[in-house]
Amino acid sequence: MEELQLRKTMGGYKREDVAAYIDTLIKKYEAQLSLEQEATKAARAEADAAVKENAKLFEKLSALEAERDSVSRAVISAQREADSILEEARARGEALLREKEQEAIRMESKMSVLKSEIHTMRLQAAAALRKYEGALSELVPPEDEDEEE
Repeated sequence: MEELQLRKTMGGYKREDVAAYIDTLIKKYEAQLSLEQEATKAARAEADAAVKENAKLFEKLSALEAERDSVSRAVISAQREADSILEEARARGEALLREKEQEAIRMESKMSVLKSEIHTMRLQAAAALRKYEGALSELVPPEDEDEEE
């Protein structure tokens, strides 16, 4: 993380420095959240592509099974080999789909954690600003009171 350099003022740190630092942190977390969202989208796209490929393989398998009834024993033997290859491809496709779905769940969990962290940081930043405002108001009377004296 960057080195924090906040200028001091009477009663604490300069409000602008604290706000700028908080804004920097928020931007970093939002950038990370955006990256995680893109990764999740990519994982979902891969999973969708695997599902589509799997559907095409099932369609091809069905066509080969219909054709098998009208061909000789030699073609039936070749069909069995094709069935085996397609079954292996389907199993690999299903395994890939499960893996990508789990990856998407993990990414969504990470996004949830990042959103929660950003929310917490915003709350902490607001509390810190209120604290510094309170401390400053105790140290420096409002301008209205200075004019009356």
